[in-house]
Amino acid sequence: MVVASYFLAPAVAVLAGVISGIVTAWFTRSSRSVIRHYVLRFVLYREGYIPPNYLGFLDFATHLIILRKVGQVYIFVHRYLLEYFAGLE
Repeated sequence: MVVASYFLAPAVAVLAGVISGIVTAWFTRSSRSVIRHYVLRFVLYREGYIPPNYLGFLDFATHLIILRKVGQVYIFVHRYLLEYFAGLE
């Protein structure tokens, strides 16, 4: 029984460390931003404002040369199209 507890103690310590790390990360500002991001995406999808595969939609718009991908950001290629969408209410 002593041998089992000797090998079990490090596993319990690692598990406790992982759990405390997750709980700590949950309450940090950056993780709250990530959670808000995904909640916003879900609400916009549920209300019908964005498609379910949003990144696929943006990549498709890039394929049609409506958008251009610069790093992790998508930008409009055509200035008039940008102004048209900015003018919509």
